[in-house]
Amino acid sequence: DSVSVMMALTMSRHFPGLRLRIMLLEPEGAKNAALLSIAFPRCFSAHEMKSAIFAKNTHIVGLVTFLSGLMQSRVDHYSTDQLEKLSRADAKRHWRLEYAQSMKRSLIGFVISPYLANMTFPAVARKVYEDSRGGVLLIAVAQDGQLILNYDDVIQVDQVVVAIVLSSAVHPGLLTQNRRRRKID
Repeated sequence: DSVSVMMALTMSRHFPGLRLRIMLLEPEGAKNAALLSIAFPRCFSAHEMKSAIFAKNTHIVGLVTFLSGLMQSRVDHYSTDQLEKLSRADAKRHWRLEYAQSMKRSLIGFVISPYLANMTFPAVARKVYEDSRGGVLLIAVAQDGQLILNYDDVIQVDQVVVAIVLSSAVHPGLLTQNRRRRKID
């Protein structure tokens, strides 16, 4: 965490107008970053995010498995046709096809485009989902250094959101100019 904070400080010195977002491992790292004048809402902890997802898993069975499948990259050993045949042959294993299809999706975080700001999260999620023809599903918002699933408020300009995206389709209007998408590991 300290190396990431120092790198962020160096980048801030060289590029004063740069607005950084930094992911740290420990919650204490975000507090230390705040002491070094890195805005707290721009830092979030990977462990806090994992804890929040684990807590949600007690309410939504299989959530951790689903999200871990989204976050790892792997090559499918079976084609979709093979999985369809296997699914039809064994009714108890129908989930394999859906799981294989979900492996073609990624979890990304990005800054929301200004044209989607000042709308409620459900309205933005619906608009993004419809505009991308089901290719992008917003699931969380970063606020005060934490990721909030199913956010129940208005999305602000330049707020970071997390989405499940079809690997081949990210709607270009979602990202603000001069921002690149990045996978969350």
